[in-house]
Amino acid sequence: MTQSGDDPMDQYSEAAARPSPRGLATILSLCPRANSSKPGRSLLVVWDQRKPLMPEFANAYSYVVTFDQKWVAAGNHFHRQKAEIFFAIQGEMTLIVQNHEQCIEEEIRLNPNEGVHIRAGLAHAVFAESPGAILLVLASHPNNKEDEFPLRIWDSE
Repeated sequence: MTQSGDDPMDQYSEAAARPSPRGLATILSLCPRANSSKPGRSLLVVWDQRKPLMPEFANAYSYVVTFDQKWVAAGNHFHRQKAEIFFAIQGEMTLIVQNHEQCIEEEIRLNPNEGVHIRAGLAHAVFAESPGAILLVLASHPNNKEDEFPLRIWDSE
């Protein structure tokens, strides 16, 4: 396997991390690659085993959520073990993150080429602001109903 840093393409596997405005989550900015010899498309690396997106985050389970309608939500729960990274693949979405023990909450807009890391223990809900929105989820553990604790933090009504 090629070591990280040996190839110019490695720069596209580097995520710039910054805390969210209230510090509940970490926002990861990725650099898409557009190549003039391949017009009309771009490449966005969301996982490279040589360059973890977050320290101590190991992707163990990945899935895609498709929102057929505007204002549909996913989540409204927290996990004690599982951490997750969310990427907006298509459409507009907002993520609500809540530290329910300290009563701190923040809204984070999911922008193109950005991911948001949610630590275990934080309640979260994602809602679509446009129909056809697609969310990619990277998770530190496979889905397990015993590690999913309902907590309604967003309601479309």
